[in-house]
Amino acid sequence: MPTPSRLDPHLVALLGNHLPTGPARILEIGCGTGHLGAFAKARDPNLIWHGIEADAPLAWQAKSRLDRLFTLDIERDGPPDLDAPYDCILLNDTLTRLVDPLACLTRLRPWLQPQGHLLAVFPNTQHHATLTALLAGEFPPRDPDPTPSTIRHRFTFASAIRLLLDAGLLPLLAEAPLDKPDDGLILALQHAFNHVKMDPMRGVYYLSASHFLFKGLINSTFPEQPTAPSPLSFIVPTNQPAVLKENFLASPIFQGHHPHQLILLEGQPSASDAIRTGLGQARHDQVIYAHQDVYLPTGWDRQYLAGVARARALDPHAGVFGVYGVATHPDGEQHHGVVVDRHWLRVSGGPFPTEVHSFDELLIGFDRLGFPGTDPRLGYHLYGTDIVCAYRERGMRAWALHAPCFHNSGLGLSNPPELLRSAEIFQQSNWKRFFPLATTCLRFG
Repeated sequence: MPTPSRLDPHLVALLGNHLPTGPARILEIGCGTGHLGAFAKARDPNLIWHGIEADAPLAWQAKSRLDRLFTLDIERDGPPDLDAPYDCILLNDTLTRLVDPLACLTRLRPWLQPQGHLLAVFPNTQHHATLTALLAGEFPPRDPDPTPSTIRHRFTFASAIRLLLDAGLLPLLAEAPLDKPDDGLILALQHAFNHVKMDPMRGVYYLSASHFLFKGLINSTFPEQPTAPSPLSFIVPTNQPAVLKENFLASPIFQGHHPHQLILLEGQPSASDAIRTGLGQARHDQVIYAHQDVYLPTGWDRQYLAGVARARALDPHAGVFGVYGVATHPDGEQHHGVVVDRHWLRVSGGPFPTEVHSFDELLIGFDRLGFPGTDPRLGYHLYGTDIVCAYRERGMRAWALHAPCFHNSGLGLSNPPELLRSAEIFQQSNWKRFFPLATTCLRFG
């Protein structure tokens, strides 16, 4: 029987709590000698463990340890005669060594059961050991791995999240073992965190994780067959060019030839001013206002437009749309939406589309004509709820859609002073007849 001593103890600890229990069918990509599968089956004999391994000598050893073994290159060889679908597909540091990780994940997703999931282990390039090595003039850090040249891709929390979303998977952070940097390094980095507008607690967390394990859940609305989307006009106020470039402008739906209009605005004193200015430039019937730190994955435009069509089929008075909102009821409140916020997957409420009474401001969509406006005194806070109230005043409703995206905010979780000032203004607004009213962070009435 294999023992943990014959395996990487960090890997065993990382995966131990997240493998499904038998009877379950697991496919391991890059299974090596099959020791992990043999160890897992010894703990849970009801597991059925299949493996794929390109290295023939390693595959020969794995064959006797696993229930079934496929000797092939997952990227170059034709589809194997699998016993798909599987309950879980496991990739242990495999994605870093592939030529095209996205193409591989896209190929693997149909091999999962509808309620199945993918488990992917990523070494964290953001780890403080890498940072200190760079500062010392060395990269990559010295490592006992005998084949570092095979590493083709390096991942951070953000790049792993983007990869999984683009493959039609919802990235749930399952575990991230922490190895905190020493206090001296943390103190020295405070000015750097402030410079890039990163919350120091979040920054230290990202530096502390040596690896992270993501569970990829199937995105049920991911478009399987590419179709040309209707054109959208996007209004994006921006004050951080690097954040805009690494997130919103990096969205796959804006790469190459696309039908959308991007209206990037600097120097806007409020969301109200940005929307008013953007609407003056918008060419398309449907408009989306989004934050500069939002990433829209492959197929997002088609998911959004399909959601709008479903909402309007249900409700001829549907007027404004978002990806995350809150419905307020006499007996409480319910969040609705599917969004990756920082490194947390938030899956709430549904079924979608569903009516809500406030929106998180990360992304809001509406028609170019007939926009009711929003109070400029609110600045960049609570305007999502203000917009919903303005539509409600006109007898129109707000709907949360299933269109997962990534809000890669560098901010912390505490409410900034500007939000509290905006809350005082909203509290005295004309919308008291809609109270009680809950938002994602505050409640009125």
